Amino acid sequence: MDMARKLIKGEIRTCRERDDDLFGSLKPISETLEEGGISADKVCDLIVYPESHESGLELFENGNKASFFRTGDYAHQIIHGPVDVDQMDYIVRDAHYTGVTHGAVDIERILSTMKVHNDRIMIEKSGTVAAEGLMVSRSLMYSSVYFHRTVRIIRMMLMKAIEESSIDLSEIYLWNDSELMGQLIDEGGKSSRIARSVQNRILYKKALTKYSEETSDDLSQRLSEYSGYAKRKILEQEIADKAGVDMSNVMIEIPPTSVLQSKMKIGKTDVSILDPDGKVRSLTKSSPIAKALQVRDPFGWTLLVASPKKDIEAVARATNKVLEI
Repeated sequence: MDMARKLIKGEIRTCRERDDDLFGSLKPISETLEEGGISADKVCDLIVYPESHESGLELFENGNKASFFRTGDYAHQIIHGPVDVDQMDYIVRDAHYTGVTHGAVDIERILSTMKVHNDRIMIEKSGTVAAEGLMVSRSLMYSSVYFHRTVRIIRMMLMKAIEESSIDLSEIYLWNDSELMGQLIDEGGKSSRIARSVQNRILYKKALTKYSEETSDDLSQRLSEYSGYAKRKILEQEIADKAGVDMSNVMIEIPPTSVLQSKMKIGKTDVSILDPDGKVRSLTKSSPIAKALQVRDPFGWTLLVASPKKDIEAVARATNKVLEI
């Protein structure tokens, strides 16, 4: 979102240097907006969504009466709300291209029951079931696709290939997938090996997995100390040293601390439901499904350690020793 602001303002390049002859003379998007009478700053605020706008339903719910504050917040909610166009796009599209069946969302019903009330987007009571369906689909997509262990391993392998490379990433936002993979492969060495392994689906294997239900509070606390990127790299090095393997052969994924502490919420589920009598209620107060989704663990695991097949036993033993499992 911060990059989007810079692109609109013309603060960073919007095309590759090689394409300057095609697009170099184009003026910044902000100038085009201003010429059309549209504030570029307001457009940027819609994208970046300043914290001052993240007021939530509580600003408009006051007992049985809904308070009214004119904020224009409905415009922000279109792309940053509990029922926004972003998730209605990616959930359905990702479900289609991955072949899973969890992404069925009654978009037409949601849109037909969507209203602007008290300056915010709300769903009429008749659209409650459709809103619940969106929440369920989103939660299941996180579990079965976005946080699936194999998906995370591929993600970690790509990150490892980049970490082991010396390529300049300052304009990575201008690259497509093939350009990134091409540069990693051309790099040679460890980066090339890992990138080509991903390309040919010769994936690292799970050396150790700790599932949520078998993770003690003590282990959760220890894992939370390594959930940050820098600390996780230190842990990978410790395990690699203990296992006697190269660090590029050890990959660790730990959910955010909020998951380890059972506090993570996948997206916002405080959908505003507008009753026929004009009362505004939170979906979580009337829907056991929405309430349960707020505390559902989307990962299902608290620790994922992966390595090449030949190293999995050594890496598993080293992990158990380092983390005192």
